[in-house]
Amino acid sequence: MAGLAVLALLLAAALVAWLAPRPFDGWRRTLESVLRRPWPARRWVPALALAALLGQAATALVVGVPKPQLHDEFSYLLAADTFVHGRLTNPTHPLWRHFETFHVLVQPTYASKYPPAQGLALALGQRLGHPVLGVWLTGTAFVAAAAWMLLAWLPPPWARLGALLVTFTLVVASPWSDGYSRGFVAAAGGALALGGAARLLRGVRAGDAAALAAGILVLAASRPWEGLVLTATTVGPVFVRAARDGPWRRALLIRALPTALLVLALGGGWLAYYQWRVTGSPWTMPYRLYDQRYASVPVFLWRPLRAVAPSPHPVIAAFFRDFEGAEWRRQHTLAGWLAAARGKSLLLASFYFGVPLALALAGLPWALRRRGPQWAIAVLLALLASQLVILPSHPHYVAPGACLAAYLAVESLRELRLWRRRGASGVGARLAAAVPLVVFLMLPVRLLALRHDPAEWHFHRAALERRLAALPNKQLVLVSYSAAHDARAEWVYDGADLTGTRVLWARAMTRAEDCQLIAHERGREAWLLEVVDDVSPPRLAPYPACAGAGTAMADPAPKTSRLPSIRQGSPSSRRSASG
Repeated sequence: MAGLAVLALLLAAALVAWLAPRPFDGWRRTLESVLRRPWPARRWVPALALAALLGQAATALVVGVPKPQLHDEFSYLLAADTFVHGRLTNPTHPLWRHFETFHVLVQPTYASKYPPAQGLALALGQRLGHPVLGVWLTGTAFVAAAAWMLLAWLPPPWARLGALLVTFTLVVASPWSDGYSRGFVAAAGGALALGGAARLLRGVRAGDAAALAAGILVLAASRPWEGLVLTATTVGPVFVRAARDGPWRRALLIRALPTALLVLALGGGWLAYYQWRVTGSPWTMPYRLYDQRYASVPVFLWRPLRAVAPSPHPVIAAFFRDFEGAEWRRQHTLAGWLAAARGKSLLLASFYFGVPLALALAGLPWALRRRGPQWAIAVLLALLASQLVILPSHPHYVAPGACLAAYLAVESLRELRLWRRRGASGVGARLAAAVPLVVFLMLPVRLLALRHDPAEWHFHRAALERRLAALPNKQLVLVSYSAAHDARAEWVYDGADLTGTRVLWARAMTRAEDCQLIAHERGREAWLLEVVDDVSPPRLAPYPACAGAGTAMADPAPKTSRLPSIRQGSPSSRRSASG
């Protein structure tokens, strides 16, 4: 429905621009006046970034602050909580088998498997009051970085238009600002790298080299695979010119390279130290260590299935064996790979361009006569190719190239505005002005698409955790799943402090192992949460008394009537599982 509404808005605006040009000219002249106003970048870039921050906050006022739902989100929030506690990782629980879960290492340390950049951003938000503030601040930083990048790729009026498109298509009322595992950090890193490289090609300056190096580091600490692809295609033109232009190469070696190497050495050294603290080796990424232990299905399609030790938790084993395994087998047939490639391409194109920018791309064939659009297309095609050789794909995976979508749209609009209809002038300019108008008019539609369904399972998990935390004593919830449970609806996630947390979530195992955990967590009231089929309400009850219950629990658990009734919604929702 949202897509049809946006399509209707676009067609209506295009028809008005075509058939009734005079009413449309007022909007066109206003837009051109704003874009051509001689504002210095030091004024309009912060103003636009502030608008992005306020727009994200206003979105939350309408649709609510997001609750974590995806495996990735819980893992990133663990990283944030770890950093807020002043640590890079956490000690392993003595009975760590109960705390194994998706995308979280429990051995040799207890930490998120993901690179640290997103966790650091969420930690900043948590310090300020709530992790979502970190999401909004990185969205604001992305707008500022994209505006800076576009000023290197476009004339100032068109760069402002591109920055507006970035703000109101990817940041305000966007799924990226309504979750905890999205692409703002990597998108900002990509913008820094692209802007720094373009500026170096125009003139060698140490600051631009530092920005390029900083962008590469952000990508390494957020999306290493896609960041490597973008880095290769971004610095490629720099190396080509260095090979051809001797004086420019000497200036690059003297003025820019030392600064870039210093930034890369400092940032790379910290990343190596972080990995050493988490995995015990500066060369082993937590992501790789986790997959070696749990994931029988590799990320890259050219690698074979792995033999991993069977997990004692059927839900974890089944997720990798059945859910991901079926997709791996499908993409290892020609028909399945082609279908997946088509699906991935359409998904990425609809997210970054969608209906509002479809009209703009009509001018792309003419725009490709210039080097800038050719470079941008090469980067985007390389990022698309990077998704065709991995198992899953989501829009935020290729976030390093996010600002290039707005750039290509603007370059296409520059060509479209020159188009003329026989006997009438200015038709192309009106059609070009229709695109940003539709982008602004579709904001209410985007807000409606972000509405939360209170029946979704993660709302009930959050409500249960809130009610349990309000009880007098600390709580222990042992979660048991039936065979019909969907592994995407995972209840077992905790913060960094397993000892001090008010509510500790753990996996139910054998009765002897559960009683051992209850005895270890003496002082906590123990509960058994039975998740049956993700449709029926989970059953919450005091854990049956263990032998020697006097040492297992300090006090008997309260009656279940003191707790809220729990309703379970479907794990499938407006947000899909991601990695």
